Amino acid sequence: MIQPNEGTSVTQAPLPTFDLTSTLGALLIGVLVSCFLFGIIAIQAFTFYTRFPHDKPSLKLIVLVLCLCEVGHISCTLPGTYLEIVSTYGNPKGLIRLPPVTSISIGFNAIISPLVQIFYANRVRIVGGQLYVPILCSACSLARSFLTFVALFKALRTPVLAETVVEIREILPALLGVGAAVDVILTATLAYYIAKRKRSAILLDTTLLWTVQTGFASFICGIAMLVAFLTMPDNFVWIGIEAVLGRTFTCALLASLNGRTKTLDRSMNVVELRSMNGDRNTRGRGESFVDTTDISEDKVKSHESPCHDAGYDAEETDSTKGAQHLQP
Repeated sequence: MIQPNEGTSVTQAPLPTFDLTSTLGALLIGVLVSCFLFGIIAIQAFTFYTRFPHDKPSLKLIVLVLCLCEVGHISCTLPGTYLEIVSTYGNPKGLIRLPPVTSISIGFNAIISPLVQIFYANRVRIVGGQLYVPILCSACSLARSFLTFVALFKALRTPVLAETVVEIREILPALLGVGAAVDVILTATLAYYIAKRKRSAILLDTTLLWTVQTGFASFICGIAMLVAFLTMPDNFVWIGIEAVLGRTFTCALLASLNGRTKTLDRSMNVVELRSMNGDRNTRGRGESFVDTTDISEDKVKSHESPCHDAGYDAEETDSTKGAQHLQP
């Protein structure tokens, strides 16, 4: 073995420099937030299946598909993070390559986001009775899903991060922009139709709150990822945000589904209070009180039910069964 003589120096190729805060730090924060949201999704899914056993099979199937996609996403995200943080420890060159398992996680988001957006597009169809906006938003959402799979294919073909960024530089802003536009259109349209129905203050406030919440989180997360990718494409900030983006869609959908119990319970409390006070002159006005017929079995299936005003065309639930004995 040849040893270097005293006074001589051995030169090595310079290693690439990385800012750990914007690479591994950003990735770790995004994955931790994603895991936190995954726990919320698990609780919300359990709540949905236990409180609404009589919902339509199609609605249960949507929730099941979303949960399976969430499991698949987290199963890819965690090993990818381990490879980046642990397996490449002390080897900065390892950070220039994106693990294939991390790229595969993008495919699950390509299923989650259009499924949730198409569900909300159907709510617009139910509440507004129009097909133009739902068809437009559904088509845009499917186009976004297609572009996401194209980006996934390019990321798997070129695992080097710098090359991947070049390959998807035009695709990623397009799909994120389309997704954000669909979120805004669906949220604004649902809010318009719900407010136009001029229902009672309790149901109106609650359904409008659902509508804003379901579109706001995914819109903000999508815009943040778009800005991060355009301004900082060479670090992991946009990848960390991507780990959270899909969770916002699923959390919003499950929260709106489980929120039906809260609205119906508030409606029944108001009806019971009105019955105790003997104030039957408010029937038909709809300004302050809720008629019990609005939450009975027959009305839940009609266009006058509170769930239908929020865009749910569900069958009778356990909450609506308990409302029948309150009818005056």
